[in-house]
Amino acid sequence: MADLLKIGFGLITFIHAGALIQKVLGMDRLTGRIGQIGLSISLGTGGIAYGLFLLNVTGITLTPAIILAVALVGNALAIVMIWIPILKRKWNPFQFDRLNGFQKILIGLILLVVLFILADALSVHLNTYDSRAMWGLKSKILYTEGTLQTDAFLNADRMHVQRDYPLLVPYAETFLYFLLGRADDRLVKLLFPLLFLSLLCWIYAVLHVNSGRTRALIWTGVLALCPCYTLFTAGGVNSGMADVPLSVFVSISILSIYLWFQKHDVRWILVASLGAGFALFTKKEGLALFLISVLVFSLLTGFKSERSIPRRIGNLLVFAGISVLMYIPWTAFTAQLPDTFEVSHVSPARIFQGFERIPIILVYGFQEVILRMYRWNIFWMSFFLACILSFRSLFRMPRLFPILVMVSYSAVVWIPLITTPIPVNEILPSVMTRLFMHLLPIALIVMQGQIHDILSERRLSEDHVES
Repeated sequence: MADLLKIGFGLITFIHAGALIQKVLGMDRLTGRIGQIGLSISLGTGGIAYGLFLLNVTGITLTPAIILAVALVGNALAIVMIWIPILKRKWNPFQFDRLNGFQKILIGLILLVVLFILADALSVHLNTYDSRAMWGLKSKILYTEGTLQTDAFLNADRMHVQRDYPLLVPYAETFLYFLLGRADDRLVKLLFPLLFLSLLCWIYAVLHVNSGRTRALIWTGVLALCPCYTLFTAGGVNSGMADVPLSVFVSISILSIYLWFQKHDVRWILVASLGAGFALFTKKEGLALFLISVLVFSLLTGFKSERSIPRRIGNLLVFAGISVLMYIPWTAFTAQLPDTFEVSHVSPARIFQGFERIPIILVYGFQEVILRMYRWNIFWMSFFLACILSFRSLFRMPRLFPILVMVSYSAVVWIPLITTPIPVNEILPSVMTRLFMHLLPIALIVMQGQIHDILSERRLSEDHVES
C-alpha cells in the first residue's frame, strides 16, 4: 500500500505539473474540464520528463532529494495557484451538468475499460523486448546513475539497444522510481493507463467542440474499446512501449492545429507546439510527423487562411520555433554519442528498386484493415468507407489538415519498407500496426466529421424529396 501511495503521489505530481503549464501559458480555460484533465496529464508527464533531461544535460545529477524537491514544489504551487482560487470561488471542479441515463452508461463503460487496463498493468512486470531493452533499461540506468552523462551512453564498449532513442518515457519512469525508492517495473506501468486516460479526455474535448456530449462520449467509447490499445501486447497501453505516449502527443499537436483552423486562437498553436516538442522527445517517428505537420500547416495557412501574411508567418514560427527549441538540446546530446555503425539504405536508387514491394505492402495493409478485427474491431473499415462515401468532404477545411498529415506520414513510413535489405514480410507486421496505432486518434476525429456530413447530406436529400 505504501508503494502505491508513492506512485500515486508521483502521478498526481504529473497532473499538477500539466495544470501549472496550462495556467502559466493561459491555456487553462481553452477547453472544458475534461480537456484540461487530459492536457494536465500529458503535458505534465512530458514537462517533468523533459525538465529532468535538461537538468542532466546542464551537468546536474539526479538524486532523491532533487526529485522530492521537484515534486513538493510542484504540488505546493498547484495548491496555491489552482486549488486555493477554486476553493475561494466555491466552485466544485468535479460537478458537471446533469447527465442522462445513456450518458452515465457511456461514462461507466469508458471508466470500466480504464480500470481494466489499470488492473492489467499491475498483473505483470514489463515483459516485452522493447519495453525492457529499449525503454526499461534506459530508465534503470538513469535511476541508478542519476544522469545520461555516463559511460552507459557515451562509452562504445557499453553498447545497449538504440542508445540514441528519445528518452521521455525513461525519464518519466525514472521520476517514479526515485519517489518509490527503487526500480519496480510493475508499479511503474501505472504511468501508461494514466496517459491513455489523458488521450481519452483529450479526444472527448476535441469531439465536444463540434458535437454534443452524447456523441462525443460515443466516439470516445469507440476509441477506448479499440483492442490495439487494451489487448495488444506488443505496443498497447500496458506493453510499456512508447507507441501510446507518441499517439497522445501527436494527437495533441495535430488536433490542436485542426482546432486552430476553426478558432484562430493562438493558444491552440502553443498547445500544438508543446505536443510536437514532447513527441520529438518520445520516439524518432515524432520527427517525421513534426516535419510533415510543419509543411502541411505552412501550405494550408498560405492558401486557405484569411489571416494577414505576417500573422500567418507568426503562427508558423511559434509552432515550429518552440518545438525546434525543445528539440535542440536532445540533438546536441546525441551528437556526443559514439557511432552505432548503423547503415542508411535510403537512396533514390534503392527507392526506385523497392517499388516492386509496393503491391506487397498494399496487400498487407488491406489485410490489416479487413482481417485483423481482433486488433482494430471495424474501425479502419469504417474509416475508409466513410472517406469513400463522402469523398468531397475530405477536402474541406479544417479536415484537410489531418488528412494530408496522415497520408504524408504513411508515405514516409513506406520509405524504409521499400529500401531495407531485410525481407519486407519480416518487418511489415510491426511497422504497419504501429503506423495505424499512431494515427488512430486523428483518424477518429476525421471519421466522426465524415459520418456527420454523410448523415447531414442524407437528411437534406430526404427533406428535398418531401418538399
